[in-house]
Amino acid sequence: MAFNNSLRRIKLIRNKENKLESNFYNELNLWSLESIAVVALGDRLKCFDPNLPNDSPTKKLLKAIHDVFNTMDKLDFQPSLWKYIATPAFKKGMRIYDEQMKLNEFFIDKAMNQLQSKGKSNDEDKSILEKLMEIDRKLAIALANDMLFAGVDAMNVIVGNQQLCMMEEQFPRPAEFIPERWIVDKNEPLYYGNAHPFCFNPFGFGVRSCIGQRIADLEIETFVVKIMENFEIEWFGPPPVRDRMGTLNYFLEPYNFIFNDAPCLK
Repeated sequence: MAFNNSLRRIKLIRNKENKLESNFYNELNLWSLESIAVVALGDRLKCFDPNLPNDSPTKKLLKAIHDVFNTMDKLDFQPSLWKYIATPAFKKGMRIYDEQMKLNEFFIDKAMNQLQSKGKSNDEDKSILEKLMEIDRKLAIALANDMLFAGVDAMNVIVGNQQLCMMEEQFPRPAEFIPERWIVDKNEPLYYGNAHPFCFNPFGFGVRSCIGQRIADLEIETFVVKIMENFEIEWFGPPPVRDRMGTLNYFLEPYNFIFNDAPCLK
């Protein structure tokens, strides 16, 4: 359902030339938060409500999550004295963390109250929160809290992967767009399997691997399939700018996409 709402919103915010009138990155965030809330809490956050005010808990949560990542960049990767004294940046970061946690708790408490009022669901319809509540209440709350935080930026990439993937010794001709590298024979120099197996490993490995990998993969793959089924995508203007480096790698705006209706839908 979240995917269908996202598609309808893209069609709604296009102009006469089928260019998006709003920031596409914001649209991805709305879709991602709505999707992860359905999986984790079994509840809709109404992210695609056109009348959703900027001071709503949903919009506040989105902003708080991005503020947390930006604060992590400054505190963890830039020179600072916060480990020795409470600097202004550290105090601001703690306020942001507290706000993000309170907003998560707001949505989790709301979902738990709804679960108590409606009774048990069928196993196939149960959210992660409802399933884990039957096992361990503290674990259920902790995992739902983490999913709301990490699920919004599931489409971004952890720092380090891009640098390794752009190394000639790992992927020949890395700066060139060569889709055939993924389907060529294993004996071909361009075969992607010749790279070190840990060169691109965004979800970690073994016991430290990301618990949400399957959810993130499912989100991305389903969204891409739905987009390709409904639109012919074009790009206008200059090529995209190289991304900003940080705790997460972000593509810089603007995202000059054109979403034309797919021929089968015309």
